[in-house]
Amino acid sequence: MRGVVQFEAASFRRFHPMETINSEDNAVISDLQEQVKRLETRLAGVESHSKADSVNEISGFMEVDEASSGAHGADIGYSTNLNYIPGVRICNFMEFKNRFSDDDARYAVDVLVSGALFEQEYLEEQGLRDRLFEHGSNHRAAKRRAEALVNETNRSNDALRNDQSDRTWIRRIRLQAPALLQILAKVQGETWSPRPRTYDRPFCTLLEFHPQVKQALAELEEKWATQSEGHNTSSPGMMPQDHTHEHGEEDSIDDSQATLAILQSYVDFIDKEVLPGSRQFESLDYSTDEKIIFSDLCYLFKPGEYIYRPLEGEQSGEGRDHRMGQRIWRVFFVNDAVRNYNLTPPDHRRYSSYEPSEDDSIYFTIHAYHVDYTGDEFCLVTHIFKISPYEGWKPITTLPVYPIRFDPGHEVYLETSRRIGDQVLRFIESKHAFYNAWSVMRTPQGGFATDANGAILKHPEYVNSEVMVDFGEAFQACPSWRPTRTVLKTEFTNKIVIPDDFTIRWWSGKDRTKLLRETREIIPYRTGVHHLKRNKFVLEDPFLVAVARNHQRRQLTTKQFLRREEKVLMYCRVFAYVFQERKFAQLDVSRLTLSARNLDALEALKISPVTKKLIQGSVRGHFLQKETEGKYGEEGLSLDVIQGKGTGLFILLHGVPGVGKTATAESIALANGKPLFKITCGDIGLTPDQVEASLRAIFRLASIWDCILLIDEVDTFFSQRSKGDSAITKNALVSVFLRVLDYYTGILFLTTNRSGALDEAFKSRIHYKIYYPPLTKDQALDIWKLNIQRLRHISEQSKEKRPLQIFDTDVLDFAEIQFDDCHRRGIGQWNGRQIRNAFQVARSLAYYDALTEGDQMRDTDTNKPDRAAVLDVKYFRMMHDITESFDHYMLEVFSGMNDRDLALEMEHRADHWTSDRSYRSPAFPLSSRKFTTPPTESNGTTFECWIRREEYG
Repeated sequence: MRGVVQFEAASFRRFHPMETINSEDNAVISDLQEQVKRLETRLAGVESHSKADSVNEISGFMEVDEASSGAHGADIGYSTNLNYIPGVRICNFMEFKNRFSDDDARYAVDVLVSGALFEQEYLEEQGLRDRLFEHGSNHRAAKRRAEALVNETNRSNDALRNDQSDRTWIRRIRLQAPALLQILAKVQGETWSPRPRTYDRPFCTLLEFHPQVKQALAELEEKWATQSEGHNTSSPGMMPQDHTHEHGEEDSIDDSQATLAILQSYVDFIDKEVLPGSRQFESLDYSTDEKIIFSDLCYLFKPGEYIYRPLEGEQSGEGRDHRMGQRIWRVFFVNDAVRNYNLTPPDHRRYSSYEPSEDDSIYFTIHAYHVDYTGDEFCLVTHIFKISPYEGWKPITTLPVYPIRFDPGHEVYLETSRRIGDQVLRFIESKHAFYNAWSVMRTPQGGFATDANGAILKHPEYVNSEVMVDFGEAFQACPSWRPTRTVLKTEFTNKIVIPDDFTIRWWSGKDRTKLLRETREIIPYRTGVHHLKRNKFVLEDPFLVAVARNHQRRQLTTKQFLRREEKVLMYCRVFAYVFQERKFAQLDVSRLTLSARNLDALEALKISPVTKKLIQGSVRGHFLQKETEGKYGEEGLSLDVIQGKGTGLFILLHGVPGVGKTATAESIALANGKPLFKITCGDIGLTPDQVEASLRAIFRLASIWDCILLIDEVDTFFSQRSKGDSAITKNALVSVFLRVLDYYTGILFLTTNRSGALDEAFKSRIHYKIYYPPLTKDQALDIWKLNIQRLRHISEQSKEKRPLQIFDTDVLDFAEIQFDDCHRRGIGQWNGRQIRNAFQVARSLAYYDALTEGDQMRDTDTNKPDRAAVLDVKYFRMMHDITESFDHYMLEVFSGMNDRDLALEMEHRADHWTSDRSYRSPAFPLSSRKFTTPPTESNGTTFECWIRREEYG
């Protein structure tokens, strides 16, 4: 709505019927009318100039198109014909935004200096302007009130200046001389209007192009050094912008002695007052305990700088944990364009919404990257760190991130990170490893990781298993784990300049009784300087160049492109398949140990040498054949007529429990340096569809990783098929298993305690069917000796100060007696697994007794050393009594039948069997094919041929 608002006496009476209007009130009303008229006149002038300036309103502020505005872009009251003083005027906020004399406007450069109370200075000035507008200034009484308001504000400004005099800094630099503006525009390759241009701290644009400005100054100095001193007719303090040579040729505005003087004063100011501040952090490190203001953050963070992300509370002394996220990043871009909020304090901004995210518009943002692996190549993963605005000075090490050189342990941490990078490379290549530690539950960015189902991992898992490091397979199983790769290329941004709504005002005097005119200065809101620095780094860093070039050529960025600088940026996390859990997990690479061939494991296996040779020879030959096929491409060399069928190696190990069937598969895997992939029925599923999908997935991974696959208790799947509706599902499971098995190309060990239950079709697909009879006496004693050796080795390698003393002879004597006794009575004989369990329990009891007795001794004598733990035979007798008691209980349950009797009764196993053809089995006479139950004596005990295993073991 436009028009002059008439403040008439009648209107006043209508709202104030009981009050009488005196002459002073009439004067106030008259003054208000004149102010409104003046505002209308100014508004009309601004509208007319805005058409010439091609001003476009965007998202709440005015973006000035300087290319089309030209000289017409000057505000009301601004003139390009002033004779500028070649110097710098230092101002507070009040002086920066007001002109009380002609000289105030004639300095080539105005500099705003303030401290932490800058916002209060702004509020004081804004409040004074609002109150002056309310009271008017034409009437005598209004003038008196205005003078009082001005004096009050001046006193407040003086107090603010005194309060922050101990620590102030340059907040803004306004360039006013057209010659200086033209030189800066020329070095930036732009065309500017002659309006005053104000740069906010940290003055990145001025600093970026300062070398070019100094070069222009040098050229001017060289030119004018040869001129006669008589050419300069101006007074020392004032340099005219408009002058001519002797010969009548008019100089260019940036090619005169006036320009020379102005440029000298400007360069001298930047060199002495601005440039040192921008370089103050370059040579500092952790030894300085330096502090920083928010507006100087871009001096601290520069492209190529390593930054450190501390953990929350790390400054208070908490331990560092590299598993809590990537700690070292490298900066490639910083953005402080949003720092223009300081041109008017945060609560009074009008143009913050121009940024893509209004919330982000108040942050200082640091764009950094670390190096990750996609399963095929190494890549960059970027992240944006934000620092919220703060007032005053803040210690550098309290920032969310800071240059790593300010950390006291930065050299050690850089070296540790480099070793982590080397380890990641090593395990990416070698893959097979062993892990014994907690899993990693944090992403490189520090957030919580997710599992394969997308659920957030709130607690780590303890893993003690063989693992296979494979990023590619992990990402197929869990796509959300795949890193988001970035290719850094050169980027450019649109440059934006805007007018500041907080105008510069010309007054008739310091009493501010009469406003003469106003000027809106130009603010370079977005200059693109940080993009120039970013592009320079992107085009010069060898790794970034290699990544961009490989991406363009569709080539992979392999480890040959990684330098020491990139290894530091690799996260400690690797993606690996945990064989024990049968799932992928994120693991700490520093806790991985390489798995290598271990022939001692095969030597320690207490089975027949002939069996060892048979199995090891077949397995080794199979791997050699695969290596040959992979090296020379000799695919399809199979004895089976059907292509791809029958190329695997399947070995069945059957016999009584605890005699080394599973240990054989484990030892063969160790001896060949291959992982053992052990699965059970619970890992495969219960329906035909589940079984087929699970088997194909497991067989695929086992084939890719050259695993030795072990299926325990295979009789669960391959039991004999039968007739009837109830057996349809089971028959389908067997059929699916057989079909998938036909096309498996790897090595498969299968174990069972119930070989009699296996399906006939399954038996024909097995290459070796090896029987494991019950342990002989010599085998049992060898296992006892082996456990003694292992226990002694563990005691010697343990960090436990308390030693373990083992009475070998007593223990072995007990083992021999125990075996003979159990063999004679047919119950209670320990297998290999039971012997190992007995040693575990005995060791624990020995340490417990030593600890208890040691505590009792220290109650009387505190100086006595720790008592050694003694592995005595009494602990094994204790275990024997407990086991025998349970065996007798089970005999009672099964009416005097032991495990061997039950296995034979159910046609699962014949433990009495021997390969000696002269031995006649009471259960299966040679003259008859009919199975009969072995005869027993009247007292229920079996014939002696059942327990005299030394005859056939």
